[in-house]
Amino acid sequence: MNNVSERNPECIAKDGWRHSDKWKREGKNFLVEVSRHSSPEFNSDYSEVIGQEHRWCVYLYVYPRHPDFARFDSNGDMHSQPYYECHSYVSLFRVHRDESGEITSFQLGWDYNHDGDDYYTHLATPSAAGSVFYDANRLFDEAAERTKVTA
Repeated sequence: MNNVSERNPECIAKDGWRHSDKWKREGKNFLVEVSRHSSPEFNSDYSEVIGQEHRWCVYLYVYPRHPDFARFDSNGDMHSQPYYECHSYVSLFRVHRDESGEITSFQLGWDYNHDGDDYYTHLATPSAAGSVFYDANRLFDEAAERTKVTA
């Protein structure tokens, strides 16, 4: 335990900082990221911090030279973007632009914090969250395969 937030979950609520960890795997013109965000876990009446909750997310960043880049609709919502298989359904779509307004990447995200996902809030380590990394690896393989199909 190296940071104050890990030693004392209450300090997260007091100073506003929330801890996150990120793991990234780069492919050809795409990147897959797994993140874990920690926040205080409260008792049922929210009067006492009783531990930490963990929010796991998987993100896919698609760059301009990836074959699927042209399939994204920068004005569309998350459900009108190219479909990738991951946990449940996509819960985030973001367009990233440079200073001149050019699109530099499209981001799709899947979070493990919906109905039925309570199990994941108790997984504090990558080894415990093996199924999250399994999904991320499958997503990586799918994005990589799509680069081969049009190559």
